Amino acid sequence: MSKQVTIVVAAFLALALACAGDDGPTSTPDDSPTASPSTTAPSPTSPAPTESLSTTPTSSPLGGRPLGQLLTPTDIIDSTAEPFAGYIANVDTGQLWSVDWLGTWSPDGAYIAISSCCIDGDLIVIDVATGEGRLLVEGNINGFAWSPDSRNIAFTYAINAGGSDGLHLVAPDSGLVTKVGDAPRSWGLTWLPGGDFIAVIEPSTRDIVLVEVATGAETRIAVSSSLHSWSPDGLTLAYIADDVLYVYDRITGESAVTLDGVGSGVPRWSPDGDRLLIPYGDPIDYPSSPNAEHWVPHVLTLGGDSDPVALTPGIFTSWSPDGREVLVERFGCVTGDWDVLTFETDGSSPTNHTNTPDVIEEGPAFSPDGSMIAYSTFTEIRVLDLETGENRTLAEGSRLHFHGLWSPDSSTIAFSVGGDHGICT
Repeated sequence: MSKQVTIVVAAFLALALACAGDDGPTSTPDDSPTASPSTTAPSPTSPAPTESLSTTPTSSPLGGRPLGQLLTPTDIIDSTAEPFAGYIANVDTGQLWSVDWLGTWSPDGAYIAISSCCIDGDLIVIDVATGEGRLLVEGNINGFAWSPDSRNIAFTYAINAGGSDGLHLVAPDSGLVTKVGDAPRSWGLTWLPGGDFIAVIEPSTRDIVLVEVATGAETRIAVSSSLHSWSPDGLTLAYIADDVLYVYDRITGESAVTLDGVGSGVPRWSPDGDRLLIPYGDPIDYPSSPNAEHWVPHVLTLGGDSDPVALTPGIFTSWSPDGREVLVERFGCVTGDWDVLTFETDGSSPTNHTNTPDVIEEGPAFSPDGSMIAYSTFTEIRVLDLETGENRTLAEGSRLHFHGLWSPDSSTIAFSVGGDHGICT
């Protein structure tokens, strides 16, 4: 595993959803300012040629204005922070840094983009090699997403705020802003693999507006649902609407009914694009909350006649990076225990990695290299080494939350402090 100290920012899920105005997911299977890191992060590539974009690019009024150091090394976790505070931890050394706002790192690990959406909405980037931040766009930014090559950030302004309508791109190293088409202002942006298209959720209808980056041309996909995800190659969209799983082919422009009787949750693609993790079957009531429902996660193989394979009542489901296993946290509101398990894709070989049924785990997620699983117990942030079985505590405190955020090189994790867990309510 790489020893590089990559700096990442905690994307505080609850706060992000509050800023965006989304209702959030239900409980279904599914989120040193004075010294540089010991190894310099890879340099970002140069900005994409602006001549291919639909409108003439203009320099940002801010031009990437320097903000100084935005990261602070610390050995103390402030569990009284309101509403949230962010921290990162190196999984080898335990070194901690504190950081404010929301964020996500670029795919190449060279930058972090943050938007203080509930304060003033400015879009800021941090150079991970130096820890220094720069203000790219001033204004109430809503959703944003990195391009696959890390050369640009797509963003829209907030729905009821200033700034111009449409989809915009900004280059993180120069601050150059370009408008690309007239897509709606939205909190939901996805840059598809390959970098040629950006998917924008239309807030009022929950349809998807697919924007071609080179021309600004738009294609509307009528899904009427925010329960959707794109295949790893970006050619297929899986979405759930009215208890039906649909698969949309971007080449033909057609949607096909794939499965009836599907529950409420986001379908999750396997890394090879051949299978989906979906909520399926008869819903289970919470004993403590009769009006709430839970669907057991299932593995569905596409293109065949086999039935979905049931796993176990669980939450925070995800695929291992190699696609050979599925990670599930047992849903204690239904099962009475909260252990973290992995299964083979056919539902066999369940392995219990925690064996602490009375301890509530949160947000377990594989590291990008597949060698570790990180999770929170609300009082600890823990990292499990899958090869050795060692389960280490990285941080201790209260109201600790892990949202599955790893640095691209698997060297650090990001977590937040604040808020309640809301379990079984």
